[in-house]
Amino acid sequence: MEIHKTGKNCGKKSENGNLNKTFQKNYFDLGKLGLVLLKYDKLKYLDVTSYEQSLSYYCNYSVKVLPTVSSLGTLSPQVFQLAQTYMTNLLSHKNALLSKKEDKTPMLICTPSFIHVAQTFKGSHPFKTQVEVSMRGLGQVPNGIQRAISWIIKNVLSQILDDPVAHQQYSVRAMPERNTKTSCKELPFNVLYFIKDYVLSSFGYPPALRFPGYTYQQLAAESPLLASELGATSEECEERFPKLVADADVFDNLVFDKIQRLFNDLRKSVLQETCHVHDNYEYRRCEFVRIDKGT
Repeated sequence: MEIHKTGKNCGKKSENGNLNKTFQKNYFDLGKLGLVLLKYDKLKYLDVTSYEQSLSYYCNYSVKVLPTVSSLGTLSPQVFQLAQTYMTNLLSHKNALLSKKEDKTPMLICTPSFIHVAQTFKGSHPFKTQVEVSMRGLGQVPNGIQRAISWIIKNVLSQILDDPVAHQQYSVRAMPERNTKTSCKELPFNVLYFIKDYVLSSFGYPPALRFPGYTYQQLAAESPLLASELGATSEECEERFPKLVADADVFDNLVFDKIQRLFNDLRKSVLQETCHVHDNYEYRRCEFVRIDKGT
C-alpha cells in the first residue's frame, strides 16, 4: 500500500489520513507526520515496501520542516521519535539518490570553484526590467559541480522573474525550429544568455572565453587566478590555454542542459515568498514551490 497517496487503494484513508495530509507547500508538520506513521504502524500498514515507496516519493520535493510542532499530549515522545526517524531516513535516501543520479562531471583542465558574483539583469515582462542578481544570503552552495549549477540557475531565475508562474510557459530547446508543436514558448535569448553567463562567471570562467578571438592575454588580465592555474610558467599557460577554451565550451553545454531540464522540472511549480529562520533571525525570500494535487 502506498501510504503517501490518497485514493481507493490506500486503506482507511478517511479514518487515518495519509502522509500527504501532513505535507503542505513542501513543509512537514512533525507532530502530524509522526501521528500518521503511528496509526499506520498499529494497523499493520507500515511495511518496509510502503515505507521505502514513501521515501522515494518525497525525494522529488524540496522537503522542509515546520518550525512548530502540533501538540499531541501524551503521544508526543513516541510520535516525535517516529517523525524524526522518518526525516533522517528521508535525508539519507535523498542523498543516496542524488549521488546515484549525479552524472560524472567532465574532466576539466582546471577544477571550477564557486565564487560570488553580482550582475545586473535587464529584461521585460514577465521578467523584471532591472535587478541585481547575487547568490549572497541564499544559503550554502550544494556540494558537487552539477548540483551547484542547478542551484545557481534556480536562484537566478527566482530573482529575475516578475510573474510567479511565467516560467511555466517557457522551454529551452537545443534546436528552436524543432518541436514547435508544444504550447511552450522559447525562452528569450537575452534571458538564456544571462543565466548561462552568470553561471560561467560563478565558476570563474569569463563568458567571453567561449567566443572566437579570446586570447590568453585577455584571460590573464580579466581572470588572473584562473590563468595562473594553467601552469607554472607563462609559456606553459599559453600552451594549455586552448584546452581551457575547449573546457569552457563543455561547461557551457553542461549549463545549457541544466537550464533545459530545470524549466521542464519547474513546470508544476510556482514562485512564492517563503519564510526562513537562521540563528533566531527570520527572513523571507522567493523560492519555487511545487504545487501537487495531493497537497
